[in-house]
Amino acid sequence: MKVNNMHVFLFLCKALVALAIGSTQAHEINPIVIDINQPTSPNTQIRLSVEPILVDMDLSQVTDTDLADEVEQYQMLRALNDAELITQFKQQQNELLQKLGVTGTVSNLQIEVQPQGDLELPRISVITLDHQPPTPWVWQGAVTVGEIVLRDQSDQAYTAVLAPGQASAQLDQPISAWQQFQVYVISGIEHIIPKGLDHILFVMGLFLFSHRWRPLLAQVTVFTAAHTVTLALASVGWVQISGSIVEPLIALSIVYVAIENLLPKRVLKRRLALVLAFGLLHGLGFASVLQDFGLGGEHFAVSLIGFNLGVEIGQLLVLLPMMILLGTWAANQSWYRRAIQIPMSLAIGGVGLMWTLERVLG
Repeated sequence: MKVNNMHVFLFLCKALVALAIGSTQAHEINPIVIDINQPTSPNTQIRLSVEPILVDMDLSQVTDTDLADEVEQYQMLRALNDAELITQFKQQQNELLQKLGVTGTVSNLQIEVQPQGDLELPRISVITLDHQPPTPWVWQGAVTVGEIVLRDQSDQAYTAVLAPGQASAQLDQPISAWQQFQVYVISGIEHIIPKGLDHILFVMGLFLFSHRWRPLLAQVTVFTAAHTVTLALASVGWVQISGSIVEPLIALSIVYVAIENLLPKRVLKRRLALVLAFGLLHGLGFASVLQDFGLGGEHFAVSLIGFNLGVEIGQLLVLLPMMILLGTWAANQSWYRRAIQIPMSLAIGGVGLMWTLERVLG
C-alpha cells in the first residue's frame, strides 16, 4: 500500500487546526451559571450573556452567534451601553425569567451589565433576586436558553450541568450521594468529550509514542495517578496555581509529547517521568472545572471520585477507537511510522504550539 505522507500530514493539520479554532471561537456560547444561596438574601444569582436570549436565539442549536439567524438583532443589542441594555431587559423581564426557569415568587431583582467593551467577545450580565420557589421545586430552563450550570451553595452542594431543557433533581429535598455521583461522572466525561480538546490531544500523543499495549498502559496509569493527586489537592485548596500559568503549560505539554514521538529512540522510563509531571499539570486543569461547579458540602468525596471516574471514562473513549483503528492493524504495517505516527504527532504538536502562544499572549 502506497501512502502519500504529505497528503496525510496536510489533512491532519487542517482537521486539527479547524478543531482548535472552533474550540476558541470568539463568539462561542457560554453556559448560563445559576447560584442558589437559600436562605440568604439575595438568594439567587444568574450569570449570563443576556443579549442572545432577548433576541430569542436558540442556544441549543447555535454554537457561534455570528452564525445565528438573529445575528443582526444580537449585534444591535451588543452595541448598546449598559444602561440601554438594562432597559431592554426590563421590557422583557418576566418572559426572560420564565425561559431561565425561575418559578415561584420573585422580589428585589437587580441586574448589572458589564460596560460595553470588545464587541468580538460576549458581555456578561449578572441578575440577582430573592426567590421563593414552589413545592416541589426543580430547576428547568427552556430548551432555547441552552446549557445551564446549576450550583446549590447550601450544605448539600448539589451541582449539575443541565443540557438544554433538562430538569434538575428536586431541590427542596435532600440530594442523595448516588445522584451527586452520577452528576459528576457525566461532568467528568463531558470535560474530555467534547469539551477537552487539549486533553484529547495529549492522550492521543500518549498513544502515538508506541503502538504496543505495555507502553500505553504504563503512560496512562502514571498520568491518571498524577492528575488524581493534584485534582484532589487543588479541590481541597492545598494547591493553588493561576490558570494563566497552568493553561499555557498544559498546551506546552502537548507540544513536548508530540516532539518526543518523533525521536528515533524513545525511552519509556524518561517518558514516564515526563508524563508524571504533565499529569500533575493536567490535574490542576481538571480542578479548575470543579471550582467552577462549586464543589463542596457533604458529598465532597463522592463528587470528587465521580468526576475523576468520568475523566478516566472519557480518556478510554478516546483511546479505544484509536487502538481498534490503528493499534490492532495499521501499527504493524511498514508504513505506520511515516504515514501515521510522524504526521499525526506533527499536527498535534502544531496545534499545541498555537495554543501555547495564544495562552501566553492572551
